[in-house]
Amino acid sequence: MGEQVPVTAILVMVLVALFFVSGADAASVVMGTLSSRGDIEPKAWLVALWGTLTGLVAAVLLLAGGLSALQSLTILAALPFLFIMVGMVGMVAGLLRELRREPPSAMAGAEPRTVAAAAEGRTRADLDSAESPA
Repeated sequence: MGEQVPVTAILVMVLVALFFVSGADAASVVMGTLSSRGDIEPKAWLVALWGTLTGLVAAVLLLAGGLSALQSLTILAALPFLFIMVGMVGMVAGLLRELRREPPSAMAGAEPRTVAAAAEGRTRADLDSAESPA
């Protein structure tokens, strides 16, 4: 008789397949959105096209060079994003330096000072008059 497969192994295979399929679907929708100039709901044929092309590229790479070829292409494709992330870190660091140098009085024109004051319809002048000694 054949060997029995544990139920947990089947469940794990189904969950992993579901993970990959939902990830590929989300990636196809994102690529469809980007290629349709930001349309939140891209056309179904465009999403299907992106999904098919992505699957074909992955299949060709797996057949031609195995898993290492697919991993190499993934790293190479993500390389431009590395520069975007490094730039974002630099911008955040610069923003933090600028905020540290800026005196608190620079916020004097901000309206209103608190969210609660905005909800009550009070302005900066109302808050200042309430704080000043009489």
